[in-house]
Amino acid sequence: MKDTCYLIRRPSVNVAYIYVPRDEEHKRWAYRFILSITHHRPAIPFKFTVICNGPEFDGQDVFAPIGKYEVFYHDDTGWDIGGYIAFARSCREDIVYCMGGTSYVQNSLWLERMIEAWCKHGPGLFGSLATYEVRPHLNTTGFCVDPHLLAVYPLPVTNKQQRYEFEHGYNSFWLFCARSAFPTLHVTRCGEYAWHDWRLPPNIYRRGDQSNLLTLFRHTDNYMAADLDLRRGMEGLADTITDPIFKGFVGPSLPPLLR
Repeated sequence: MKDTCYLIRRPSVNVAYIYVPRDEEHKRWAYRFILSITHHRPAIPFKFTVICNGPEFDGQDVFAPIGKYEVFYHDDTGWDIGGYIAFARSCREDIVYCMGGTSYVQNSLWLERMIEAWCKHGPGLFGSLATYEVRPHLNTTGFCVDPHLLAVYPLPVTNKQQRYEFEHGYNSFWLFCARSAFPTLHVTRCGEYAWHDWRLPPNIYRRGDQSNLLTLFRHTDNYMAADLDLRRGMEGLADTITDPIFKGFVGPSLPPLLR
C-alpha cells in the first residue's frame, strides 16, 4: 500500500511527455520542451518518462540533456490520452505529470506549485490550464494526477472523438474525478481554483500575458501571436460558459452523469 502521508514525505513524481517518432514537427516541439525544463529545472526531484507513440524511438539526441530517463512505448491509439492511460497502469509514483507533445514550461514553479497544491488538497487532478470553451474543462496537457485515476477511467479512449470526450465531454476525465470526490483544481503561480472559479485569476490561459501559467502549449502560442482584437475574442470564448447543461449550475455543484 502506498504511503499517502504527504505531511511526512514529499509525493513522488513522474513527468511523462508525449513524443511521436519520425515526425520533424514533434521533434522540434520536444527540443523546446527539454530546453524549457532544463532551463527551469526544479529543486524537487522527479523521474522522467518519454511516452513514445510509435514503435521506434528516435529521440536519443533530443532527450539527452535531461539525463536519466525511460521510454514507454504506446501504439498511438487514443492519441496523447491513450498514451497517458497506458502508462498510468504501470506508473508507481504518486503523481504523473502529463505533458503533451507541444507543451513546455515557462518558469521554475511548474513542479513546486503542483506539489504545494497536492500536499494542501490531497491526491486528485491538478491542471495548469483551464477554459470554459465548448464546456468547462482542464486542458489535457500540463496536468498532475494520481495515476490510479487515469488507469481506472471507465470509458474507452482509442480514437480522436473519444480523446476529446475525455477532455471536455459530459463524462470527461475531470468530471469523473470530481464526481468521485477528488479535487479538480486549476493551479497557477498564485493560487488554486475550483471549476466555477477557474477563469478568475489574472494572466491565465488566453488572458493578458499568460504569465500566471505554469505550462504553455500550442494554443497559448496561438493566443500570443494574435492581434489584440483576436485575443479579446479568444479570451471571451475561454471565459464564457455556453453549454446549456453547465449554464444551469452555479458554485461547486456539477451536472449529473450524462450519456
